[in-house]
Amino acid sequence: LTVPDKVSITCNEVKDFFLEKFPRRFDARKLVLTPHIGEPFLRPEETPELRKLLETPVLAHTGNCYDGRYAKELIRELQILKRHGQNILFLQAGDMLPGDIDLMARAGIGFRQMKVDNPRISSYIFRNAAINCVIDLKTETAYIPFIPSKFVYLLFTERPVVVFSRKASWMYRLSREYPESGILFADVNGVGELAGCAEKILQNSSGSCDRTRIRGLFSKKSVAENFIRMVEAL
Repeated sequence: LTVPDKVSITCNEVKDFFLEKFPRRFDARKLVLTPHIGEPFLRPEETPELRKLLETPVLAHTGNCYDGRYAKELIRELQILKRHGQNILFLQAGDMLPGDIDLMARAGIGFRQMKVDNPRISSYIFRNAAINCVIDLKTETAYIPFIPSKFVYLLFTERPVVVFSRKASWMYRLSREYPESGILFADVNGVGELAGCAEKILQNSSGSCDRTRIRGLFSKKSVAENFIRMVEAL
């Protein structure tokens, strides 16, 4: 195989993954960040059932959710919200393992799971949920899983976003580097952090957001121009 001059990666964590898995085969200087593009956003498509569902406060996670996506920690936070008198429904909009569905159903919290195979419906949820939650993958390795594309898409909405992850994640660093973007971060190891973020949003005390700067990182113009500059420099 031909050894490439540069390798384009979509997330900072990909570099950590390569360096940890193949420490003798990868040169970090060859890895160039070319992140996901957040726009254009798909035209939303609603259903009567979904429109009615989102009339009530919903904490939505759109995408697959399985054993390694902090289900127990999420339940812990939803139970805290319930004890605090916050009436909120957790909407898992995507596939979920039967064991985790059962775990949620037995937890005494508001929970609804629905399969979503239409990206336009996902877009409708992104634009209308009271809170959109991005839940990272659990891993025992040193690196953090790659930044989810839905996190990037959500930056191009005006809706509240809470990241539920470890502090080593790129999403955490972005939430601190761009505080005006209104991206709230909850450490999966911090008991009550996700519940606290949700309460701030539900009480309208999370503040306004301006995502102009952070969107610039993931706009099609910025991503394409940076990629072209990298190619021209070879």
